[in-house]
Amino acid sequence: MSEQHQNDDPIIYVMTIQQEAVAQGMLPMWTVYDHPTDIPDKFVARCHVVMKGESGPTNNWITASTLTSLRMMLRMAGLTCLRRSPQDDAKIVETWL
Repeated sequence: MSEQHQNDDPIIYVMTIQQEAVAQGMLPMWTVYDHPTDIPDKFVARCHVVMKGESGPTNNWITASTLTSLRMMLRMAGLTCLRRSPQDDAKIVETWL
């Protein structure tokens, strides 16, 4: 899958990653983090994929200064928000499919 991060339009970038993952038989999901330790000044959405019961992270992510901005990007890319699970890491805000 593409690894372009912030250099492209984030909405088109997310849509492209989604299409590439689905074409390869994967279920992509974007997990939103509240200022993770590796990017402490931003909200971050990282793409994870599920394939044949196995799941894992990818090298694909987008960032925004505010949670509202990040949510808008993911919504405009056609994704739907799922609430976080109580068992999720404290830095996880939500996941988008």
